[in-house]
Amino acid sequence: MGDLTARFGRVEETNRLLVTGMEALQRGMGALQTEMGEFRTQVGAWAQTVETRFDALPGIITGVVADELRPIAAELRSVNSALHTLPEAIAKAVAEEFRPLLSLRE
Repeated sequence: MGDLTARFGRVEETNRLLVTGMEALQRGMGALQTEMGEFRTQVGAWAQTVETRFDALPGIITGVVADELRPIAAELRSVNSALHTLPEAIAKAVAEEFRPLLSLRE
C-alpha cells in the first residue's frame, strides 16, 4: 500500500507539473498572439505608407523632371528665337560685305 501511495504521489506531482507547464504555455501563446496582432497592425500601417508613397511617386518624378527641363526649355526658346532671326542677320552681313564690290561696278 505504501508503494501505491508513493506512486500516486509521483503521479499527482507529475500532473501538477503538467498543469503548471500547460498554464505557462497558454500564457506564452496569449502573449505571442498579442505580439502577432501588434505586428500585423504595424505591418499594415507600413504597407499603407508604402502604398501611399508609391502612388505619389509619378507626381514627384514629374515635378523633378519638369524642374530640370524648365531651364533647358527656356534656353531652347532663346536659341529658337535666335535661329529665326539668323537668315535676316546673314542677309545683312552678306549685303554689308558685298556693298563695296557693288559700288565698284557702278
